[in-house]
Amino acid sequence: MSMGDDRPGIAGETTITLLDQFRVFYWSIRWWLWLMVGCFLIIFISMPSGGDADDSDDTFFNLSLIFIFLVLLWVGMIVIGYWRLGREQRNVRYRITAESVDVSDGTGARSVIPWTTIKRAREVRHAFLLRIRPIGLRWLPKRAFPEEGVAAFRALIAEKLDDRAKPRDFR
Repeated sequence: MSMGDDRPGIAGETTITLLDQFRVFYWSIRWWLWLMVGCFLIIFISMPSGGDADDSDDTFFNLSLIFIFLVLLWVGMIVIGYWRLGREQRNVRYRITAESVDVSDGTGARSVIPWTTIKRAREVRHAFLLRIRPIGLRWLPKRAFPEEGVAAFRALIAEKLDDRAKPRDFR
């Protein structure tokens, strides 16, 4: 079943980029990244400052290597995940109606998200983020929609989600 342009709603289409993948990853586990940075700082601050300088230097060196390894692992996961997407899978179409948010790609894979399963929405500089029940995140890049489509989507989010919508949060 294809998403034809004859149905009413807000339509958009874009190609997912590697930068989109990084942004999605950040917004989906933002709390985890800050927790990891906080743990790193706590360990760094609690390192012994006195005693044998070689032990302190080794601890700092090992801690730095672990941190660098985790960052490279994070970047590698995103890049490999993006490369595994086929060209057709990167071409994404959106259709937003009063009943649901439909997302499909060039291979015909389709996801229909009823508004009742969307628990929160947030608008950031480059996209709309939809938190889905029970757990999940859907990233809808603004560049996929014409300017009037972005404004209409913003209004529809406010109508459907009331206080669960966070408009224009550019953090």
